[in-house]
Parts: sequence; C-alpha cells; structure tokens
Amino acid sequence: SPIAREVMRSLLEKSDLAGKVIVFSAGVTKAYEDCPIDQRIQEFCHLLGYRLQTNSRFANPSILGKADLVVTLDHESEEFSRVRKQAIQGETRPLGVFMAPGCEPYVPDPFDRDEELSAEECYDKIVSSIEFGCSKLFSALPTLIC
Repeated sequence: SPIAREVMRSLLEKSDLAGKVIVFSAGVTKAYEDCPIDQRIQEFCHLLGYRLQTNSRFANPSILGKADLVVTLDHESEEFSRVRKQAIQGETRPLGVFMAPGCEPYVPDPFDRDEELSAEECYDKIVSSIEFGCSKLFSALPTLIC
C-alpha cells in the first residue's frame, strides 16, 4: 500500500492532475496504525526513486468516508472493503483489474512466501506489479473520479 501510494503520487506529479488528486495509503488491521514501514522495502524503493512514508495508517471509517476511490491490493483488503462498504462513499476497485490479463490479481506479500525466498527477492516483483497496475489505474483515473 505505501508503495502504491508513492507510485501513484509520482505519476500524478507529472500530470495535469497534480494537486487535484490526493493519494492516501492505509492498512486493513488496527496493527497498521502508526506502525513503522519495513526498513528493507523503504531502502529498496528509495533506490528506485520512491520515498515511502515512515509509518502506516489504519483505514478507519473517517478515511474511508472521504475517499472517492478505494483501491484494494489483496484479498484481505477486498474483504475489509466489503465488510465496511457502508463507510465507503466512493468507488472500490481492486488493483488487479488494472493488471495485464493472466497476471496475478493481487500484489504479492513479501511476508507470505516460500521459506527459501527472502523478502528482498520478492521486492522487484512487488514493485513491478504495482507500477504496472498503477500506470493502468492512472490512465483510467479521469473516468473513475469525474
């Protein structure tokens, strides 16, 4: 979620939508409220030019109620949005609908992986899938927020 936030912000900054669209990242469990973001992914993203926020936020009803568009990244966030659909005033879309046909519909979780694979080995796949999905979302944004 923090990676998707920064990818979208970087796309928006270079467009006519700069300053008109606010991108916010929030987790789906209360454990994410003010939780530090993993240092390894922060450093990896920094090398790619993305500066992740330092702490995460929880997607409370106030945040959900202000959003024109809620983009879910995984099964857990889709379920969270379904359960709280009355708090969400805007549209909800999974990032997977913006992925290439045949791709995984969810962003991989570096902590839900085969034990032989390190978290760092997953980062490139994670960032690549987020960049692709966000570029497609960015292209569709004018029709989603009008």
